[in-house]
Amino acid sequence: MAGRFIDKEFIFESDCAPVVEKLQADGGDRSVLAGIIDEIQKESRAFPKFTVMKVWREQSKIAHSLDKRAISSMRSICSFSVCGD
Repeated sequence: MAGRFIDKEFIFESDCAPVVEKLQADGGDRSVLAGIIDEIQKESRAFPKFTVMKVWREQSKIAHSLDKRAISSMRSICSFSVCGD
């Protein structure tokens, strides 16, 4: 994925505070999530700007609704549109 968007800013949003904290930390992670955190951090280096943001659970409810709809309809649509600067 990074190869396709190498010149773009990437914003990683999560409503999981521990994941956000681990991604923002400089030190190594020794939790159960260490492998995933390490993989995300490695991939993030391919982007000129990679930002990790904590979002409120209410904000992620929309994403969860869309996920459920895609799963139940057995159909998924992906958009790579750019939203403002």
